[in-house]
Amino acid sequence: MQSYILSVVGMILLAVVSGLILPEGKMSAFVKSAIALFLFFVIVSPVVKLFRGEKIFSDLEVNIQENFLQDTNSAQVETIKNRVENSIDGNFGADVDVEILWKEENGVVCVEEIEIWVIDYGEKLHTNGLEEITNHVASLLNVEKEQVNVYG
Repeated sequence: MQSYILSVVGMILLAVVSGLILPEGKMSAFVKSAIALFLFFVIVSPVVKLFRGEKIFSDLEVNIQENFLQDTNSAQVETIKNRVENSIDGNFGADVDVEILWKEENGVVCVEEIEIWVIDYGEKLHTNGLEEITNHVASLLNVEKEQVNVYG
């Protein structure tokens, strides 16, 4: 899309500049006609692509899809974070702050590491509660215990 707009603007600027620089006469009329013809082809090139079955403005579609995937993945990570926080609060009565380190592979969110900071210990949390939280979150999210770090 951006390259198309730049092409059209460039051709219009070329037409204006050549109209100002070239002296009047047959040569000027020929150059102006040639530039107008090129401008016409630049403007209608998306229509030709459409009739050939090619994608028009495919770079715009890719950007929209990437933005959608990024937003979707971020929402999924936020859902996981809320699930962990609510589960720890419900099972241990502890107030925690959760940070999830993740990456995207083939459009799927892959949790690499979960960091949990215990802000306020609840009544149900025992002295070895950090290990209990680690086991609970690993089981909840079906990840390895080494991926879960709990700080008290």
